[in-house]
Amino acid sequence: MPTLTQGNIFEAAERTPMAVVFGHIGFNLMSVHWRAFAERRPKLSDLANPFRGRPRQPIEWGEERWLWMVPCTAADGMTEAEHEKALGEAVAWALQNGISSMVTNGATDESLDVRSKGARAEWLIAHASILEESQVIDVELISLSAVYVAMADAKDPER
Repeated sequence: MPTLTQGNIFEAAERTPMAVVFGHIGFNLMSVHWRAFAERRPKLSDLANPFRGRPRQPIEWGEERWLWMVPCTAADGMTEAEHEKALGEAVAWALQNGISSMVTNGATDESLDVRSKGARAEWLIAHASILEESQVIDVELISLSAVYVAMADAKDPER
């Protein structure tokens, strides 16, 4: 079972070797959190928008610390198949490079309506569980809105 948390994906990136970040830079909190994270890291100073500048490839921001940015927008979102492919690419690269744990925010916060967020969060929890079992990688799912925590609590109130 993946670890389910609430918070900022970039703060979570500091406690794990790899962060897979879904989203876009716009008039949103992702923009604010990205700027706060990037301005403290010289290796990221040239990336005003990492979703455009270096999408779907590893970005080393610190010693043995990596980001993998997956662009998606509120306008077009991502299908489960697209999401699975993007996450699969990142996990494959991580495993090839000896990385055994990662954090991801998944595509739930802005790309889906409220009703769909729950279904997507449930799918992501199940998919992350499969990745952990079959790929030998530890996964943390994090969301500013606490959607993963809420889904787990709804299924198991005594959790």
